[in-house]
Amino acid sequence: MRTTREFGMAVRRMREEAGLSREELAEKAGVSPRCLFNLEKGKPNVDFPLVLECFDALGATLQITHRDGGAWQF
Repeated sequence: MRTTREFGMAVRRMREEAGLSREELAEKAGVSPRCLFNLEKGKPNVDFPLVLECFDALGATLQITHRDGGAWQF
């Protein structure tokens, strides 16, 4: 993934695969539906803690992989 838009699309796919509406995930994550909308649309001004809350509510983790093969999971 190289853009905020691709990242947002991935979040949306995870939400849809979980069978959740945007409003349901927002409530579960403790964020506003508008913030989740902005995240899914790839807006560059989304707060990172919001991303982590949404991942947690989806039961997902975030993994950062370096090009040399090193990885960190959150």
